[in-house]
Amino acid sequence: ENNIAISLSKINKSYSATTVFKSLNCDFKNNDQVLLIGANGSGKSTLLKLIAGISKPDHGKCVKNIAVAYSNYEYGFYDSLTVIENYKLFLDLNNISTSYIEELKQWGLFKHKDYEVSKLSSGLKQRLNLAQAFSLKKSFLLLDEPTAFLDQEGISIFKKILEQDLNKQILSGYIIATHDISLLKSLTSRVIMLDAGVIKADSRQVDNTLNSYLNSNL
Repeated sequence: ENNIAISLSKINKSYSATTVFKSLNCDFKNNDQVLLIGANGSGKSTLLKLIAGISKPDHGKCVKNIAVAYSNYEYGFYDSLTVIENYKLFLDLNNISTSYIEELKQWGLFKHKDYEVSKLSSGLKQRLNLAQAFSLKKSFLLLDEPTAFLDQEGISIFKKILEQDLNKQILSGYIIATHDISLLKSLTSRVIMLDAGVIKADSRQVDNTLNSYLNSNL
C-alpha cells in the first residue's frame, strides 16, 4: 500500500535473557498520529528505537518509506557549552541552516541561550532536546516521553509546535510513547497499547480505547 510509512514484520528482539518482542507485526501510515501506551517495560521505547534504527531486531525487518527523527530523554548535549552553542552545533552537524534564534524563541529558550546546559533544569533540557528533534524537519517524528519534565508552559509550547508543523505539512505523522495520555489525546488519531511486547489494542476509536485503558489502570 503506497501510504505505508513504516512496516514492521516478524520482529523478534531480546536483551540478554529478556524477550521484548516475538514475531511483532505492525504498519504505520504517513499521516498516523499514534499514541503508544502501556506500562513501564511493555516495549514502547524499544519499538521506537527499532523504528529509528538505533536498535536492530534479532529477526524480522523494519522498512521505512519516510524520513524520521527520534527523540528520547537520554540527552546528547555538551554540558559545558551553552544552550545556543549546543543548538548551533546540532544544526551544523546535521547540515541545517535555519533561523535558530527564532526557533529558540518559539521554545521559550532564547532567554536562557547563554546558560551552560549543565545548569539547566530538566524541563529546559527537555525543551532543547525537542527543539533539536523538530529542527530536523523530518516528515515523521518518533518521540519517547516528550512531555517528561515539562511544565505547563513547556507542554503548551510542545503541543502548539506539533500542531503548527502538521498544519504547515512539514510533519505528516508521529508516534509518541507516553504516560501523559490526557494531555495528548486531542492530537491522536490512533492508539496502540503494548503489554509485555504484545499489541493488546490498536484502534482509531481514540476516546474509547484510552478511557478503557485509564479505567483498567485506576
